[in-house]
Parts: sequence; C-alpha cells; structure tokens
Amino acid sequence: MKNNNKLKEKVTVEEEVQQASIGLSEEVWLAILSELDPESLISSVQLVSRLFHRLTNDTYIWKNLYYKFFPDELLEHPPVGFDWQSEFLYLYKKEYGALKPELRKLIFLIITGATKEACKAVVSIEDLQAANFSLIRTAVQFKRQEVLAHFHSLLRQQLELKEEEGLPLAWAVLFNQQQDVHAILAAQPDLINCNALQYLTQQANEKEKEVEEVKTITMLAAEAGHLDLLQALFSYPGNDLTREKLLALCDSIVRFKQLPVLLWFKDFIDRDARFVQMAKPYTSYLATLHGANAIFKALIDPLYQDLIYWQEELKRLNSHPVPGEAVDHDAALRILQPYLSQSEPALQQQFYEGMPTTWLQKNSLKEIKLLGDDELKKLFAPWASELPRSEFNSLIESALPAACQHGRIIIISYVLNNELHGINEPIKAGSAETFLYYAAAAKQQKLVQFLLAKGAEVNAAQLKAAISKNDIRLVQDLLELAGADAPSLVNTVYRELMVLCLSRFCMSLLLTSRSESIIESLQDPRMQKLLVPYIDKEKTICTIIEQRPDQENRLTAVRNLIDFNDCMLRFPRVDKEALVEELKTREEILAVELQIEIDLEKESPNERLPIDDLKRQVWTMGFSAGVISQREKNDGGIILSLPKELAELNAYSRLVATFQDLTRIDELNAFKEQLLDVYCQAYLEGREQKADIQAAEAPLGKRKRNSADEQETKERKAPAFSSQTDEPSRARIGFFATRNRNLTADIENTRTEHSPSFFVTRPSVVIDSQLSSEETNENPQAMDLEEQKSLQEGNNHKM
Repeated sequence: MKNNNKLKEKVTVEEEVQQASIGLSEEVWLAILSELDPESLISSVQLVSRLFHRLTNDTYIWKNLYYKFFPDELLEHPPVGFDWQSEFLYLYKKEYGALKPELRKLIFLIITGATKEACKAVVSIEDLQAANFSLIRTAVQFKRQEVLAHFHSLLRQQLELKEEEGLPLAWAVLFNQQQDVHAILAAQPDLINCNALQYLTQQANEKEKEVEEVKTITMLAAEAGHLDLLQALFSYPGNDLTREKLLALCDSIVRFKQLPVLLWFKDFIDRDARFVQMAKPYTSYLATLHGANAIFKALIDPLYQDLIYWQEELKRLNSHPVPGEAVDHDAALRILQPYLSQSEPALQQQFYEGMPTTWLQKNSLKEIKLLGDDELKKLFAPWASELPRSEFNSLIESALPAACQHGRIIIISYVLNNELHGINEPIKAGSAETFLYYAAAAKQQKLVQFLLAKGAEVNAAQLKAAISKNDIRLVQDLLELAGADAPSLVNTVYRELMVLCLSRFCMSLLLTSRSESIIESLQDPRMQKLLVPYIDKEKTICTIIEQRPDQENRLTAVRNLIDFNDCMLRFPRVDKEALVEELKTREEILAVELQIEIDLEKESPNERLPIDDLKRQVWTMGFSAGVISQREKNDGGIILSLPKELAELNAYSRLVATFQDLTRIDELNAFKEQLLDVYCQAYLEGREQKADIQAAEAPLGKRKRNSADEQETKERKAPAFSSQTDEPSRARIGFFATRNRNLTADIENTRTEHSPSFFVTRPSVVIDSQLSSEETNENPQAMDLEEQKSLQEGNNHKM
C-alpha cells in the first residue's frame, strides 16, 4: 500500500511538471524547482526528463536549500570549488537521514515557515521521538510556536490526558512546560537525576526502563535549546552536577549546535565556585568534532580579537613584561576600588582574595579593557601578555588537528582566510605537524586537495603519513606536487625507517603495531611502484653508517640494514656489489668483509632465503675470527661457540622467535648446531687461509715442509668443539652440509618475543687449561686494513 501511494505521488508530480513545462524558460523553472523539498527533487523531479534532471542538479537550487536548512554552517564566503549539492546532502542526511521520508518533508515545511501545511500533519509519539526528537528541536530552533502547539495537542490526545493533567516529565521538558516540570519535581525531586527517557509516559513500563541511552531532564532541556528552563534546573539543590555529567552535557550542547546555551554554560562553570578548580571541557575541540561551525567561530573570534588588542596596547604603552611576572594587587586595588563596587560580586570576591584563577585574569582584563585606563593596563601587563596568547594557542592546538582529521574544510578555510594560523605553520608548538600532515594522516582527500590548492608545502612527515595510510592516490599527488624534491623526500622517509632497524626497541614497535603499520603499506606492490624508482638504497645505507661513527659493530649494522630492506620491506634486494663499491670510498674494511659474503652468494645463487643469508654471515664471522686467531698466534686448544654478534642480527632474532614454544627446544638446538657447524668450519679455514697467505708471501727457498711430527703436533692442537656430539671432525663438514636436518620451514615473518641473547652463548676462546681468565682473549681487536686485504686475497685464492 505504501509503495502504491509513493507511485501515485510520483506520477502526480511528473504530470504537473510536464503540463506546466510548456513555454517556460529555464530561469523560471529554476525558481520554481528551488521551492521544492529535497525529497521531491531527488526521488521524483529528476526522473521526469533530461531537462529536469539537469536543472535539479543546478548549483542555484542546492545553494538555496543549503541556506534554508543550515544558515549558520557557512562562516563566510564558501571556499573556491565548494560543492553545494554534495555538502548539502551530507549535512541533510547527517541531521535528518534517520527520519522517514514523510517526516523529512514535514521538516522542510517547518524550516520554510509553511506553518499551516505543517499543522495539518498527523504525527505519532514515535514520530516525535525519532532522531532525538528532531521535529521538536527543529520547531524550537526556527521558532515555530504554532507547530509546537500542534505537536503538543497531538501528544496529549495520544496520551489520553485529561484537561487538568500535565504532561509526563520528559515531554514537559521538551515542550518547555515549566509549570508542569516544577510541579513534578516538587512531588518527586529525585527524578531530576533519573533517566528522563524512561518517563515519556505517565508510568514507565518495563520495556522503556531498558533504554540504553541515559539522558536527564537537564540534558533534554539543553539539547532542545530551552535556556530559561535549563537555568532553572541548574539551580535545583538536588541536581547532581558531577564533572562527568557536565562533560557529557557540554558534548550534547555542541553536538546539537545550541550556541546560546553553550555560551551561558561556559560562563556558568567559569563563575560557579563549585567548578573553579575543575578541568574545563575543550569546547573548541567538540565544535570541530561535531562540525559545529558557528560555535567554532563564536569561540575563536573573541580570543583572536583580544590577542590582537592587547598586543597593540602593550606595544603602544611600551610595556614589555617578563614572562611569569606577578601583578601588583595592592596597586591595582587602589585604582580599581571605585569600579569594583559596580562589578560582579564574584569578581570582587576573587580579586580581594588574590586568587590568580584564569577566570579572574580573564574578567579583570575585560573590565580594564572597558575602563580604558592606561595605568591599569600597565599594572596588568603580565596577564595581558600571557593569557590571551595562551588561550588562543590552546584552542588552536586542540581544535585544528580534529578539524583536519574530520575534513572540516569550512573551518580550515575560515582559519586560513582570516590569517588565524599559517598554512605551513606547525599547529602544535615544538612539532612539525601542519594542516597537510593531519589531513594526509586521516586520508581526507578533499581537504588535502584544498590545502594543496591553497599553497601547502609537501615535506617528508606528510609523505610518511600518507604512506602509512597506504593511500596510493594521495602519495602520488604529493610526489607530483613535490616535483624535483620528490627523490629527496622519499629517501628521507626511507632513511628514517631504515635507521629504526638498528634499535631493538624500535624494531619491536614496528613489528607489533601491525594494524596500520607503514611496513605493510611499503610491502604493497603499488606503493613500491611509486617509491622505489626514487630510492638509492646503497647510498642510503652508506650514509647511515657514516653518520653513526659510534656504532659498536658496523658490519652487523650493515647486515641489519640489508635485511630490513630485503626481508621486512620486501623491496628489490640491495645490490651488494654496488654497496661494496660505495663503501670502498668510505668504509674500506667493511667493504672487504662484505665482499666475502658476495663471493659465497655467487657459489650458491639459488639459495636466497633468510636462513641462507644468515649462514653466509655466520661463515664470514667464523672465517674472520680464524684469521684473527692465526694472526695473534692463539695456537692452544680452544672451545668455539656462536659469536655474540649473532644475537645482534635481526634476521637471527626472527628465526629464533620461531622456536619460542618450549615444545620445540630440540629444533632450536638443531638449528644452533647447524650454525655452529658453519662457524667452526669457517674458523678453521680462516686459520689455514692465513697460514697459506703467509707461506705464499715467503721466499721459496725459506719455505718449510711439515714433517710427520709437525703434522702430529698440528692435529693435537686443533680446536675442540663445545658440542657433546660424537662426530669425529666438524672441520670436514661442508658449508651447507647440515641443511637437511629436521627443521620446520616456518622461520620467516615472525616477531621476536624473547631476547636472542637468551639462546646464544657468549664467545670464549680458551688457550690451554693452565692460562688464567685474565689471559683469555675474548674480544680480539678488529683487523687492520692490511690484514683485511690479506683475508680477502686468501678467500679469492680458496675460490
């Protein structure tokens, strides 16, 4: 039946429009269509013909509707490119979208002042309750008393009230029936703190008592905009005005955009002695949060005007107070004495008590501004120089980030056009976050485009914010706008992330915050396609190492940087040969050791898993340790264990984390055995390689041949392994000979839960049992450049 009624209504509108369209110009039609309600425009008229579809999308119609429905939303001339239709429909659906179509048409009649037609409508109690009593609040906002009286009459009929009976408490508040409200509260004073939504009828039934939302009659009066009733309710001695309730009340006032109520409420909690020490609500933040543009303007304008006034006055008076300087109360009182008797009692009391509250300072400056006395202005210069700026900055820092995060273009445009804040100026003191940063971080595309058109500058922080949100389109726009600076910005973001991998704490944060992690965004192939062409990976790694001269183990840092790029970001692998060439000009020792790993990769080009890279790194550690041991003539029996540098490798941390379950301890031990095998073999080869190099460098006539006794002595001094296995000789095990041990393959993409140092034995070199611990060489010094070259030549000779 409802569908048939809608169809008939639609046909009727179409027939009327078609019959009247003959001989009328488009200008006339625009004037006619601009008087229709949004429901008819959207659901009926647009479908009549192509002409009407085009006309109903004309800017003039939607601009007219915008000013009718939301006269306080625009703070000044709209921004360039303001889309009247989309902005109107957004606010329209936000305010009235929960209502039925017929009720939205009734809203249109109320707003446009068609009271006779509105008073013909029949609405139910459920209709009056819909969307937080939207019909009643709209009638109150636009001061349609006839409509309110009509709704009141319909309500009494449906509640079947006798003539002498008053409305239930909640309805009495909503219709501002103060006599009924006071009579009910006199009989039942406890009701002032109860949930008023339970008392929409004379006797609250069980179903109504289960209402989840809680609203006191104080909150209902504030939301409806009944300021006189609200003031009376605040004066009731039993009204429980706790801080939590006041904060919730303030939020409701702003959400329903009751500006006069808010201004009184702010003044009340500032003056009342019960709330002097209470932390006040951030009303400017709430205004931007709920899109209450008129409230935001009413809050920021007086603060800015006061700031400018006092800056100019102090400059005129040549007064330059020291920050934190106190006001001379005695001198001020002598001048203010004739005027305080005419001021408010609260101001007199606080001034005589010498309480330097914000309210006292603010109202004292207000009084002095009205008096215009220069002597008083000089006396109060300390307050005049600090308070206005402090209040203004506090509003900016609380409101503007929220405005950006919620895409409040009108508010941002008002701030910029009136030069309340610079477009490229950091919003918060001591930070680098600008409008564009917050907009990019919140993925507010329209606001970003607006700011870019206004001249917002792109920096690395904004680019990083866009990347972290995985906003491909925004990143592309920022890079295009950056132009020639794009490579520098991308490499700055890349370098900042790479540096984080050198800190265990920062790495753990990156790996645990997976919900909106920038790492996940950078792993996106689409994002990599945009960024990778700008990145110079090898140069960035060298720059990081060069800028960290105090890095304890520089080769480990290089390995972690490569691992972060290859395995965590999943970028194209670092070109190690190009990195070696770059390092030769800066860190030649690192280049020599890194070349060993490159040569090992060439021997096994198909083995590129993280565990393969880790084994190559362990082999290089062992080989270097062997060369050092031979150089320092450590020929006694030694016990080898995994080096402490291993615990500092992020790749090792991730692999060990795979075995964090205690039931897999055997697999962990087998994994450590593999690495120890590799390390020991490399150690032996390092010792032998050093001996071969020295022998090759000696004159041929002076070379010695090992006799049988010498060979026996050499074997007797060979290193003993720390493992308890019965294998006869680990020295004969190949580089990857143990790769087929029973290890599970799920060793990648894990997070470190335990410190890797728990699993790694500190390296120790023990030479003969007779040596004391002081003579033990636990930390051999790094090789000099000549030794490193010899090591590399020997390795090449081996290969």
